[in-house]
Amino acid sequence: CREAVVGAPQINESLCDDCRDHFSGLCGLLDDAGLDYQVNSQLVRGLDYYTRTTFEFLAGDLGAQNAVAAGGRYDRLVEELGGKPTPAFGFAIGFERLMMLAGDKLAPLSSPFAALVPLGEAALRRLFPIHVNLNRDAQVTTLSFQQKSLKSQLKKADKDGVMYALIVGPDELSQEIAICRNMRTKEQTQLPLRNLEEALQELYHEC
Repeated sequence: CREAVVGAPQINESLCDDCRDHFSGLCGLLDDAGLDYQVNSQLVRGLDYYTRTTFEFLAGDLGAQNAVAAGGRYDRLVEELGGKPTPAFGFAIGFERLMMLAGDKLAPLSSPFAALVPLGEAALRRLFPIHVNLNRDAQVTTLSFQQKSLKSQLKKADKDGVMYALIVGPDELSQEIAICRNMRTKEQTQLPLRNLEEALQELYHEC
């Protein structure tokens, strides 16, 4: 099959402007976080309701059967079933393969400690690498990838029971700061963006 498609047009050569921008933004987030990935224009998933990106997580220690998880976006599925337009994605995990990889390195379950609150695409790009680094061993932060209002994100943070919300918008980016809001006392302080990851780690270990 692979030989049959050699020289055939690539799917990424036929994307509409919106899909091209969406995919470029996704790759940009992965680059910002230093995550390794490969673009495979021949990746096929068997469900026809997928839209835009499909993906697989591969491991190098499992031989030929090295796909640990796979899935994709299906932004139109909820609407087609009678619901409201809802952005969504899902994936399936091979638990036996995952357990083989994890061994005795499984992290204990934990509740998120802080919510990263980006106001705009630039703030999201700045906060995403911090989010990835802080959550490598346990869930420390949450992060919204949708362009939601400050009020909406703080309401979600309160519902999640986090201790702090770290707010970054255009003004904060220009000043290289993050607003640190204590969700219990409602007090707010400023933290330098360049040291935000380290500051959150200190707050996390103090609790």
